[in-house]
Amino acid sequence: MSGALIGFGLSAGLWLMVSGLLRTRRPSVEQRVLPYVRDVHPYTVVPGRSGGVASAVFGPSVRRAAGVVGERVGSAAAVVSRLDRLGVATTLDEFRVRQALWGA
Repeated sequence: MSGALIGFGLSAGLWLMVSGLLRTRRPSVEQRVLPYVRDVHPYTVVPGRSGGVASAVFGPSVRRAAGVVGERVGSAAAVVSRLDRLGVATTLDEFRVRQALWGA
């Protein structure tokens, strides 16, 4: 009788170990879905475009507003020379966008 109990205990332990290994080896939902949604993730950086989704959605209108601010405030040459004197690595377009955002 003791041999049967030892055999049953050993086989039950092995069965639990194998079923646990099989359960942990199955890929999670995230691992199975990730290849299909990787391209539409909101924080994915698109090559050639900085800022991500917000820049893609609001970028054209912000650039248009920056152009209007640039026409009303001053000449591009004066702003570029001021930026050069300050030693800032900001381009004229970036500066105008920042002006438009602060104005809004």
